[in-house]
Amino acid sequence: MVKPEVWRFLGTVLALQASYLVWGLMQESIMNTTFQPTPLVPSGKFPSATFCVFSNRVVAVVVAYIACKRVHGTVQSQAPLLSFTPCSISNTVSSWAQYQALTYVPFSLQTLFKATKVIPVMAMGSLMRGNSYRLVECVCVSLSLSLSLFLSSMCAYVPCTHLTSYNPLIQPPSSLPSRSPTRRVHC
Repeated sequence: MVKPEVWRFLGTVLALQASYLVWGLMQESIMNTTFQPTPLVPSGKFPSATFCVFSNRVVAVVVAYIACKRVHGTVQSQAPLLSFTPCSISNTVSSWAQYQALTYVPFSLQTLFKATKVIPVMAMGSLMRGNSYRLVECVCVSLSLSLSLFLSSMCAYVPCTHLTSYNPLIQPPSSLPSRSPTRRVHC
């Protein structure tokens, strides 16, 4: 007989995977749907990844507040709030970058490349600390790397001349082309 903890664990895993999948699909849908054009947003594209991140964080704070009040009866933490700052800033900036990246690549490709971030971690662990990894872990890494290389080689044949990037430190606003909607590269 399977223990109740196992069922609870499996239920949690499935719920997390389903929520991440829905979250990713919603992100891609919001950032790439053409809405009714307006004078302020003539392209009809959702204009602000920053707003998406901000609204996501506001909802997360409200849900966390409610959960802490229900479970612990308080929202006070023994750790000072300043100790959470680096993680919070890193998380917010990475979320903003993820929303911005959805303008250029589909969510599935973005997720695949995020999954490959374990490759340099494992390589550095082996080289610097002498860590060894199980065969299953090495197979997963090689599969991720192979898929990434395959998809990258497919994208190499797609002309990317219509993609424009803007870096305010390098490129002044006067040198930008007219604000036309950015099209995604479908690989």
